[in-house]
Amino acid sequence: MFETSSIPFWTAVAALAGVSQVLVLIVTALFVWRYLKETEKLRLAAQAQVEATFRPAVVALSGGSLESNPKLENIGNGPAMNLEWFLVDGELKGKLPIMRMHKPEELPFGGVRPLYNAASAMGRNQTTATIECSYRSLSGHRYTSTCTYNCERFHFITTFED
Repeated sequence: MFETSSIPFWTAVAALAGVSQVLVLIVTALFVWRYLKETEKLRLAAQAQVEATFRPAVVALSGGSLESNPKLENIGNGPAMNLEWFLVDGELKGKLPIMRMHKPEELPFGGVRPLYNAASAMGRNQTTATIECSYRSLSGHRYTSTCTYNCERFHFITTFED
């Protein structure tokens, strides 16, 4: 049926078919790899979205008068766990195991005088004092709030960091 002269032809066809299969497998592997990378991006975006949904955000609020103690309030959407705060260039600090949303906690300051003392300790003509807050979300992410009190305008400005 097959002549000896036709065998090299079929060997060449089989070799080409094998090479074609390898090329198809390589292209398929590249598409699967790219699909996995895109899926990873979607997973990370979904995790970030869930974290943002329950992220705490702690701010400091002035009490309204020089005799009123400043307060910390969680204005975020989830509880702040293991909150630690301290007055930069001051001796006051504290811890709270949990800070629920929209439930202000008064700081044991005795008015805002410690803020003015901390501002003057930072240098000549310094008009700001800072309260640093560090806390965790339910998922365990660590966040930091820097609450800077302006002694001339009697209010806090807060910045957030992950």
